[in-house]
Amino acid sequence: MANKPTHEELKKRLKELQEELKLTQKALREGEETYRLHFQNASDVLFSIDPELKILNVSPSVERIIGYKPEELIGESFLDLGLVADEYLEAASSDAMCALSGERIPSSVYAIIAKDGTRKFGEVSAAPLVRKGKVVGIVCIARDITDIIFKIAVTAGVIIAA
Repeated sequence: MANKPTHEELKKRLKELQEELKLTQKALREGEETYRLHFQNASDVLFSIDPELKILNVSPSVERIIGYKPEELIGESFLDLGLVADEYLEAASSDAMCALSGERIPSSVYAIIAKDGTRKFGEVSAAPLVRKGKVVGIVCIARDITDIIFKIAVTAGVIIAA
């Protein structure tokens, strides 16, 4: 029969485990803080969408780029908001369905309608959001490429209506 640990050995081990737990909790807090700061300070728009295509969260940069506060978008279907110009809606829906089926979307360009009605162009990448082996949504990054599109159009002599 193995020797049972003494009361002192148990107290010592408990103290070691408590210290280990404190270090783990500290590392978790620091990691969460790092990700929160990245999300809140990203130049591009970071957002996630659930399987019903409702916006789960969106970075504060969305207000600077298209004029909407995050709370105006969270919980709403991106298809119903009118953010994607009509002629790009089918492509955006198709890309969302592909991401929900497990595919990565490395880059798509859509015309986006800002809150003030102006048209912008966004390059969007998306990936499935997977938890416990199941796709539970989509994570996306959108970059405003409006200036690039207009510079190319001007160089090519093309007129783009805003």
